Amino acid sequence: MSKYYDMSFTQFIDAVGGNMGSQYTNLARLFNFLSFLAFMLFPSLLVLTLNRTRIQDVLKHRNPGLKQIGISILLILCALPLGMYLAFLIEGLQWPDAIRSIANNLNATRQTQFELLLQMKGLGELFICLGLLAVLPAFCEELLFRGLIQPILMTKMNKVWLPIILQATLFSLLHFSFYEFFTIFGLGIILGLIAYRYGLLMSMLAHFTFNSITIVAEYMAQQGFSEAENFSQNNVNPPLAISLAGLIIVILIVQNKVWVKP
Repeated sequence: MSKYYDMSFTQFIDAVGGNMGSQYTNLARLFNFLSFLAFMLFPSLLVLTLNRTRIQDVLKHRNPGLKQIGISILLILCALPLGMYLAFLIEGLQWPDAIRSIANNLNATRQTQFELLLQMKGLGELFICLGLLAVLPAFCEELLFRGLIQPILMTKMNKVWLPIILQATLFSLLHFSFYEFFTIFGLGIILGLIAYRYGLLMSMLAHFTFNSITIVAEYMAQQGFSEAENFSQNNVNPPLAISLAGLIIVILIVQNKVWVKP
């Protein structure tokens, strides 16, 4: 523990950012955990308290059955190849050198940090990562963006689509990823629709599913599965046909009248 006490602020930022080696994995995980609490969960709970709203009321479900659970997960699974294809497409465009430099720096910073956080030597660390990078974001991000920001905007604007688009834009911007901006934006739209139709618990489930797929793929890659390694490192460019099929399924589900309205 003494190696942490003697660190300067700059060294601390480098350590939790993955620039000082894997020996700081636990410190980075603790910092990630506290960041979610401080910048997402605490502000959300403060807003709920000021508005005299119980968190149980925000999390209340709308009697979701197997159909609602299945549709929520299907939407996310269909969006996965589409999102990966879109990120590859955007990265492959001819960007000006200045924009390309900024985008590459953002991408490298995110990649370095995730590589540090996702160091998994066994099942125990897999479950730690699922908790920190799947359960925690699914709960905190959904509570903030789809549980508070989206319904507040809907109430103020008396509209549906514009608040969903606005919260998805903010959701994507706060992930600081240029190449994946529209991928994360699309994910925010889908999660917003799920929360609007089925309730916040279903969007949390869908969000957890999306994140956990990447984490499990990374774990399998570290165990020597080559296909999982390609997926976890975003080296797989999904075929256009599969991506378009996912888009079509998403559109058909969204337009289908079997969706449960609030």
